[in-house]
Amino acid sequence: MRTDTRTKADWSEIATSLPGTPDCWAFMVGAEAREAPFAFTSDGARWVPSNDGLFILDIDHPATEGVLCSLLGASIAVKRHYGLCIVSGWHMASDGWSNLQKESTQASVGRACVAVAELMNGWPGMYAGSNRYFKTTE
Repeated sequence: MRTDTRTKADWSEIATSLPGTPDCWAFMVGAEAREAPFAFTSDGARWVPSNDGLFILDIDHPATEGVLCSLLGASIAVKRHYGLCIVSGWHMASDGWSNLQKESTQASVGRACVAVAELMNGWPGMYAGSNRYFKTTE
């Protein structure tokens, strides 16, 4: 699927289905919104009702963007610059520290983070012991 044709619900589905998502997201994926205007999970991510009444990750909300940036790794920065989101820094890969430098034309920092995580086949997450709130699943 081309990334420029994805809906907010598509981005949410991709973000929540990648390996390395926080455990607390499992309670929200597919949960009924029941007229709630929004919800937050313990990691700080914001959730909103979709058109079908189920919660989806609010990819474009600043709080969620911060969570998604953290899920890319402990030493990652995401900068907006003339319509580009530049994701750069160091993250812990299976074979040691790896340099990350990706550019994305996505409309938001959150969407850029998801696009990069998708290329990496999952959320690399924080390195061990850096943040006790980001216990991730395999």
